[in-house]
Amino acid sequence: MGNQRYFSAQGVLNFIVIDNTNLKLFDTFYKHYQNFEVVEMPEKVDLVIKLGNFTPKTEDKYVVGYSKYYIGSDYFHVKKESYKGADWSFEVIGWDKKTTTVNIDFNTSGRIFITGNVIDFLIQWKLLQKSYSLIHASGISKNGKAVIFSARGGGGKTSLALESLNHDYNFLSDNYLMLKNGIIFGFPTSLSLFTYNLSEIILKNLKKTEKLSITFKNFVYKLSRGYAKFFTKINPQRISDLTSHSSLSTVFIIKPIERGENQLIIKKIERERALKKIFYNQMLEFPFFNQYIEIYSYIFPGKKFSKHWDLYLEILDQNLSENINFYEILTDGHYSFDELLKKIDEII
Repeated sequence: MGNQRYFSAQGVLNFIVIDNTNLKLFDTFYKHYQNFEVVEMPEKVDLVIKLGNFTPKTEDKYVVGYSKYYIGSDYFHVKKESYKGADWSFEVIGWDKKTTTVNIDFNTSGRIFITGNVIDFLIQWKLLQKSYSLIHASGISKNGKAVIFSARGGGGKTSLALESLNHDYNFLSDNYLMLKNGIIFGFPTSLSLFTYNLSEIILKNLKKTEKLSITFKNFVYKLSRGYAKFFTKINPQRISDLTSHSSLSTVFIIKPIERGENQLIIKKIERERALKKIFYNQMLEFPFFNQYIEIYSYIFPGKKFSKHWDLYLEILDQNLSENINFYEILTDGHYSFDELLKKIDEII
């Protein structure tokens, strides 16, 4: 058995990583979940993640997609997935069991992409079994009340959350949050930094080597005409102390608009509209799994995994309490963070 490490997200979701690889190059995997790592193995384990070569259990399984997918009633195997030069293969065993196992193999650059394209979704799936909602949003808090910013990738939620620290807010997390019964729990994975989200507070805490790394990656991004985009990862604890949980009071949905005279508008919206916006922002984070769910549902339409997004929306609706205020931020991306945060202070 390879190197074994233990992780717990707020004591709610526990997982083990068994690493049978010797790969160190481009290794952002453990940095991504660094704030969840614990010394001792949790008593109850929700997810076992095995990294490295594996022999898939494909006997007596349905084979679809020109032998790319192998499907069983509690099993799913992707023979090969590729994205921008990264390759990986995985199998999930025991979708509905208390402990789900995933075996993942990958090439050198594939290790970078398996967190966002495989493991984060499985964490969402296991949280759903516990009636928790994982939300693609950043979160801050003040006086025990949380404010969250839901947006698509690159929408400004990280920068807003970090800039808010200059306005006496506390930091929850920047990319994902957990929600249950109106309480927001931080899910502080590593900050993914690129040139567009380098707020002043981040720049003050970056090492020279990290600044050079971001500059070089931006050069590669432009040279490849937007194809090769790699982030620099740092632990958010280097920027701020982390708050574990707060009562959710206000939700802001960031919506990009074309550049015009009205560069920044904040307006109150109905709960139902906000619910759907949060839901769609979450779905957009998992394009591969959206396809997997559709393929799996052809074979087993009645299984919970086939109805994943219906279940997600139902539980999200339950977890967003009725006393929460919902707003939409309409912006063309050209605004002062200080101006926006002052308006947010006035609203809440």
